[in-house]
Amino acid sequence: MVGWIISSVYGVLVLVSAINLAWMPRLRRGREKASLAFLIPARNEAQNLTHLLPELVKSGSPVYVFDDESNDGTAEVARSLGARVVSPPEPLPEDWTGKNRACHELAKVASEDFDGDWLVFVDADVRFQPQACDALASSLARVGRRRSVVTGFPTILAANWFEAIYFQWVPWIILSTNPFGLVSKTGMGHNHFTNGQFTAWKSSAYWDIQPHSAVRRVILEDVLIGRLLAKSGIRVETMQLGPQIQVQMYANEQAALDGMSKNAFEIAGSAWGTYLLAVLMLLLGTGWLIAPSLLNLALLLLSGLLVSFAVRKSPVTQLVTGLLTPVSILMGAYTLVRSVHWRKSGKVQWKGRTYTK
Repeated sequence: MVGWIISSVYGVLVLVSAINLAWMPRLRRGREKASLAFLIPARNEAQNLTHLLPELVKSGSPVYVFDDESNDGTAEVARSLGARVVSPPEPLPEDWTGKNRACHELAKVASEDFDGDWLVFVDADVRFQPQACDALASSLARVGRRRSVVTGFPTILAANWFEAIYFQWVPWIILSTNPFGLVSKTGMGHNHFTNGQFTAWKSSAYWDIQPHSAVRRVILEDVLIGRLLAKSGIRVETMQLGPQIQVQMYANEQAALDGMSKNAFEIAGSAWGTYLLAVLMLLLGTGWLIAPSLLNLALLLLSGLLVSFAVRKSPVTQLVTGLLTPVSILMGAYTLVRSVHWRKSGKVQWKGRTYTK
C-alpha cells in the first residue's frame, strides 16, 4: 500500500514535469512587437549590470535602474552603460523591503515618460542573450492579446557544481507540482505564481494592482504577488524563457544558502507550515527508500531530469543535476528548517540590511 502511494505521487510529479516541458510557451521572434521598458532594482550590483545592461540598451527600449543606496559604483556603471538611474527619494522606510520599494519607485518614474505597452521587471543577475529582447517583444505582443501579466523561468547558470546541485530543488518543487503548461494550454485555472527574477506587466494592470506597494513588507514578494493576482482574478502567462534569458543568482555557496534561507519561510508563511513542507520534502527525497523500489527511484529521477531539461543550459549539467535530485531535495528540506530558525531570531539579514519581522 505504501509503495503504491509513493509510486502514485512520483508518477504525478513526472506527469506535471512532462506537461510543463512540453506545453509551457517559449520565447519566439515574430513581426509584431510590443513596446517595453526594463526596470531593474539594484543594490550593489555593479558587476552584474555589466552583463545585463548592454543587450537591454542595445534593444532601444528605455532602461531604468534603481540604485538602492549602493556603495560599489552601481549608479556610475548603470549610467555609463546607457541606463537611466533612479535614486531613492529617502532612506528605506521601516515598512518597506528594499526590492519592493525599488520596483514601486521604478514604475512611478517610468510612468512619467514611457507610454508603451509593458513594464518588464528584471533582477540584476539576469542575462539576456543576443536577440532575446527582440524575441521578448514579439512574445509579449502575442501574449498581450489574452494576458496582462507574464512571468517565467530563465535558464539557471551556476557559479560551481555545488550551487548547480543545490538549486535543483527550487525549480523541481515548482515545475513538478504546478501545471503551468496545462493552465496555459487550456486557459483554465490559476497558478498563484510569479517569479521575481522576471515579471512583465501591462502598464494599466500594474497600476490597477500596485503589487509592490500591496506587499511592501514581504521579503519574498513574488509568492504573495502571485496569490494577489489569483485573488484579483488576473490571469498570468508563465513561460520558459531560456536559453535566450538566463540567470546566475549567487556568487558562492554561502550566498546561495543564505539567499534561499531568507526566502524559503515565505513559501508557507508560518513556522508550522514551513516545518510541514520540510517534512514533505524529506519524504519526497527518501520515499524510494521508505518503500524500496527501482521504479520509485526511476520516477523520481525522471521528474528531476525533465525539470533539468527545462531550466539547465548544458547536457552535462542537465544529466548531473537531474540524477542528483534526491540529494538536492534533502538540501531543500534543510534550507526550510534553517529559514524558520532565521525568522525565530526575529531578524533576517540580506545585502547589508536587517529586516525585523
